[in-house]
Amino acid sequence: MKKSPLFLILLLLPALNIFAQDCNAFYPLQEGEVREYTNYDKKGKLNGVTTNRIVYVDEEDGVINAEMEITGTYNGKKELEPKNLQVSCEDGIYTMDLEGMLGPEVLGAMGQNNDSEVEVSGTALQMPSKLEVGQELKDADIDFSFGPIQGSMNYFNRKVTGKEEISTSAGSFLCYKMEYDVKLKMLIGKSMHIEEYYSEGIGMVSSKTYNTKGKLLGSTELTRFERP
Repeated sequence: MKKSPLFLILLLLPALNIFAQDCNAFYPLQEGEVREYTNYDKKGKLNGVTTNRIVYVDEEDGVINAEMEITGTYNGKKELEPKNLQVSCEDGIYTMDLEGMLGPEVLGAMGQNNDSEVEVSGTALQMPSKLEVGQELKDADIDFSFGPIQGSMNYFNRKVTGKEEISTSAGSFLCYKMEYDVKLKMLIGKSMHIEEYYSEGIGMVSSKTYNTKGKLLGSTELTRFERP
C-alpha cells in the first residue's frame, strides 16, 4: 500500500472503514478466516468436505484482493487437489477467479488429471455486496480445458428470490435465497438448478442442486466458521 502522511490516513479512515464493511457483507474477506463446507449426495450421504481459508488480503486504490486456499475431499475419501484462488472486491462488487467457478464434478475430474495444465477463459461470476429480494444478477460463462478434457459452464437466470432463516451445525443464520441455472458441457451435457443461501457477514451458508425435473442431486452446508 502506498505510504501517506498521518493526517491523510486519519482523514481516509472513515471512508476506508465504510468501504471495508461494504465489501465484506456477503463474501467476507478477512485474513485467517476459515469456512468448512460439508457436501452430501442426493440421498443425504456424506460426499466430501471442503475447507476454504483466506490466506492473504490486500487493499490498494479502492480494491480489495484476497487469496483463498481450497482443500478437502470429494466422492467420499478422494483428496481434492489443493487450489489457491483469487477473489476481489471493487465498488461493492465481488468477482471470483474463473477457476473458482468450476463445480465439484469438474474439480474432481481435475484431481484425476492433476498433471495437466488448466486453462480457463470467460466472464467471471459477480456478486454485489448488497442484496434484496427480486434483484437480478449478471450471467456468467466459462470455457475450460485440462489434458484431453474440454468443456464449458454457463450461469444464467440469476436472481434473489427470498429471505429466510437457515440452520446448520455451524448455527442459525438469516439468509438471502439466490437461484440460478447452470448448463455444464463436459463429455456430456448436464443442466442444473441451484439454490444458494447467503448470510451477511458470513457468506454462503447452504446450497442445493436439482436436475431439470426438480429432483435433488446434492447439497452443501456450512459446518464450521472461524474468524481470527
